Amino acid sequence: MGSFGDSVRALLDTYGRCLKLLKGLRQAGQPSDAQSSLGSSIRSDRAKIRRVYSSGLEHRGATFEKGDAAARSSMRRLVRRLTSKLASVMQTFARQPVDYGSLESMVNSSRRDAIRTMTDLSSRVGSRSSLLSISTTKSHRSSASRRQGRKTHAKKKEEGKQSRRSSRSTQRSTQKHQARDKRVSMATMSSDSTKLGEVRRRQGSELGPQRVTYPLYMSHRADGERPYAGSESRRKWYSFWRNSS
Repeated sequence: MGSFGDSVRALLDTYGRCLKLLKGLRQAGQPSDAQSSLGSSIRSDRAKIRRVYSSGLEHRGATFEKGDAAARSSMRRLVRRLTSKLASVMQTFARQPVDYGSLESMVNSSRRDAIRTMTDLSSRVGSRSSLLSISTTKSHRSSASRRQGRKTHAKKKEEGKQSRRSSRSTQRSTQKHQARDKRVSMATMSSDSTKLGEVRRRQGSELGPQRVTYPLYMSHRADGERPYAGSESRRKWYSFWRNSS
């Protein structure tokens, strides 16, 4: 089937055959202005086709050289049409004058169609390359995003573990402090209780046994002494019963 580049080279070869045909016609008769104009058009068009193809090959590379079905089909049609025209001229130029104007028009038309075909192919190749580049970029970005997401998830997971470890450590430290404070408080209470008991026991041992005392009514003697209050009461009681009897 051949590549697009093979079809372009076939078209350029056909332009070369046109120049050989024109050279033969000149040798057969006197050169004319029509022949000169045709020769100039063939050379110019061939150079333009070669230049556009080289540019496409430089910018698009192997993809452009391979082409696609539409570009290869279009270029093959141009080659067949131009080849058919040359064959018709060669068959009839001995019997009738050559229509140089028609042949030049055919050459120019083939050049325009060939350049348009190459331009369209370059655009299609560029679009596919852009889409591929965009797709690749998106794929890379998506992969990078997934990797970043996994890293962020792992980081958050590790931070969560560290936070839980720190929380458990703080909780254990708090429990230890509370237990220590409780032990100190209990030891202090026990010590204070013991100290109070010791003070009470010491006070009891120092004071000795306590006896209950009751108030006694005291009378004053003439000399200012305080006799036992009970003697006066007994005297009054005896005096009362003695007088009553």
